Formats: sequence, C-alpha cells, structure tokens
Amino acid sequence: MTTTVRRDGDAVVVDGHKKWVTAAHYADLLVIVGRYEDGAVAVVVPADTPGVRIERIADPLGCRAAGHADVHLDGVRLPADSVLGGHGLPPALLVTTALAYGRMSVAWGCVGILRACLAAATAHAAGREQFGRPLAEHQLVAGHLADLYTAEQVAARVCEHASRCWDEGSPDQVVATVLAKHVAATQAAKGAATAVQVLASAGSRDGHAVARAYRDAKLMEIIEGSNELCRLMLAQHALSATGAP
Repeated sequence: MTTTVRRDGDAVVVDGHKKWVTAAHYADLLVIVGRYEDGAVAVVVPADTPGVRIERIADPLGCRAAGHADVHLDGVRLPADSVLGGHGLPPALLVTTALAYGRMSVAWGCVGILRACLAAATAHAAGREQFGRPLAEHQLVAGHLADLYTAEQVAARVCEHASRCWDEGSPDQVVATVLAKHVAATQAAKGAATAVQVLASAGSRDGHAVARAYRDAKLMEIIEGSNELCRLMLAQHALSATGAP
C-alpha cells in the first residue's frame, strides 16, 4: 500500500492512487485506506473534493456495470473527522476486515451466476433437438447439466456455512469467507464455461445471460483476493489447525 494519510493541523491530507475501485465511477463518497503513522486508516473522501480524479476502466472483460475506476488522490485535504474510527490499526487487519465483506458478496454473487447458468442450460437442453431427440437426452450433455447442478449446490452450501459463521460471530468466520469466495468463484468459472458449451452458438452472443456469466465469473476468480491468494490463506489455516510448524 503506497497511499498515505497524514495529519496537518485540523485536517488530513491524502496522497496516492487506487486501482479498479468498485463503483467509483458512480460514487459520491469513497472510502480510502492508506498508511497513517505506524498503522493504517480508512478515510471518507467526497468524490468532488479538489485533488480527486476518477478515471473509469474502459471496456473491462466483465462486471461492466460495476463502475470500476482508478482513483487518483493528489494532495486531497479533508477535515480530521473524515477519518473513520479505529485509526492506527495494522494494515493487514484493516484490509482483511474490509475485504471480508467483499468476499462474501462475491461468493453469493457466484451462486447467482451458477443459478442463471443452470436455468439457461437446462431450458436450452430440454427444448433444443438434435438427431431426433432433445439435447438433454444425450448423455454427455446430461453430464454437463449434472455438473452445473452440483456446482450450484456446492457453492450455495459453502456460502450458507460462511453466512452462519458471520451471524454467530464464529472465530472461523474469516477463513469460512475465504473458503466460500474461493469455492464459489472457482465453481462459477467452470460452470459458466459449461453453460456456454451446452448452449453453443446460442450462448456465444454478447448480451446472452451465459455469455455475460462467462465474462463475469472469470473476474470473480481475481477480485477480492485471487484464487492463488485464497489457496495460500487456506493452506496457512490448514497448517495452523493441525499444529504443523
């Protein structure tokens, strides 16, 4: 993290650059995390503050309605009370807490992707005929539908578990959220590709539900912690849970 927040009298000054900020293109208020003294803080920054420049990401692969943008902060001066509570926290703790909300949202969003793909694929396979019978009666196509159904069920169950951990204040809520995000995103990417395969040319046109799902699901494997990062965190948890050195 290179963005900094420094105290200047009765104000704070923010300098830095944030990349791919969700909804920044539409937002009136931005929550910016930056280094502050020996820790980190989150600061509420009105988007129209002098020194703030928002540059929308042009033609992203997926999540095109999300308003992703780069945010440039050049000497942005704000009242000191723009700093949210809990200032001076370790950067890792502050970022992990913020990301947990995003990971839960991504995880359940991936369940939605899978449900949309399953609905589209089953409807198409049941109504489209080839070689004198519906696609769904061809065993390999039926296998794709089974895989899609399995993916949706697995993703939904792991998200339900993570949600219960949050509701109960379980000490496992962080790792449960990482697990839900990783499993759901991985299943969504595979499931969306399967749906495109079942629909073939019908699902390959930009604007179709499964074409959109295919693009969006790939980004779900990257945002809020990539698959690789999630796997490292899960491995660390597995090692600590078993008492391995």
